[in-house]
Amino acid sequence: MKRQLTLLLWTLLALTPLKSEAQINTERMMNIGRNALYFDDYVLSIQYFNMVISAKPYLHEPYFYRGLAKFYLDDYQGAREDCSKAIERNPFFPNSYQVRGLSLINTGAEDRLHDCRARNEIEAILWHGYSKKSDAYESALKFYKLPKSDRDAVVKFLRAI
Repeated sequence: MKRQLTLLLWTLLALTPLKSEAQINTERMMNIGRNALYFDDYVLSIQYFNMVISAKPYLHEPYFYRGLAKFYLDDYQGAREDCSKAIERNPFFPNSYQVRGLSLINTGAEDRLHDCRARNEIEAILWHGYSKKSDAYESALKFYKLPKSDRDAVVKFLRAI
C-alpha cells in the first residue's frame, strides 16, 4: 500500500506541469545590449533592449539605446519614435535629443507633432483638425480653404516661432 501511494505520488508529480517564471536581471541585459551595440550587432542589441523594455517599460535608457541601434540600421523613423519615448520618460537625457535630431535630419521630416505623424507644418495642422470633434477642426478647415500664398505665410510664421 505504501509503495502504491509513493508510486502514485511520483506519477502525479511527473505529470503535473511545473510553473516556473524567470526574473531577468535588467542591468545585465542592458550591459549585454550595450556590448552588442558596441560590436555593431544592432539586431541582437535591439533584442536585449526589447527584453528590458518588456520587464521595465518606465526606464528611458533601453528606449534610447534601441533607438540608437535603429539609427545605425537606417530605421530613422523607429529611432525617432524610440528617442521620443526616452524623452517622455526622462527629458533631462540630452543624447536622446541628439539621436532624434539626427534621425530627423536624415529623413527630412520636421517632426511637428508629438507622436511623429506629421512631416511638416501643413500636415500637423491637418492632423489636428482631422476629426469634427477636434477643437482645431474649424481652424484647420479655414487653413485648408486659404489661398496658397496665405498658407505659405502661415507656414513661414510657424517656422519663425
